[in-house]
Amino acid sequence: MTAQLAIASLAPVANMTASVLTLAENRLIELDYALDEVTSEETDAILDEHSALVEKALAMPAGSDDDRAKQVRVLLNHVMPAKWLGADEDLDWDIAMARRLLLKFAGLDPMVDPTSGE
Repeated sequence: MTAQLAIASLAPVANMTASVLTLAENRLIELDYALDEVTSEETDAILDEHSALVEKALAMPAGSDDDRAKQVRVLLNHVMPAKWLGADEDLDWDIAMARRLLLKFAGLDPMVDPTSGE
């Protein structure tokens, strides 16, 4: 991962955020799957890496709708509790309203589950 991030840092600034966010999203998915396969001693190290990666991804400048969409997906898929995911009509009203606004601000369809990657 570190080598990939170093390579991404050589990309033009306009593409750097998108490239790093894509790498971060992919690594977070890997870490989520890894949690299911490790011993309890290894869990803390994975959670530490997961937390650090989320914080870096959300702190990056988001200069495009695509960058903002990726950051919102990171937030919803890797930070917020599962009750923030799923079909809009299955969510509690307050969560549905907050999620719709967040998705709208990120340039995403507020009526589409963000786990779909659309």
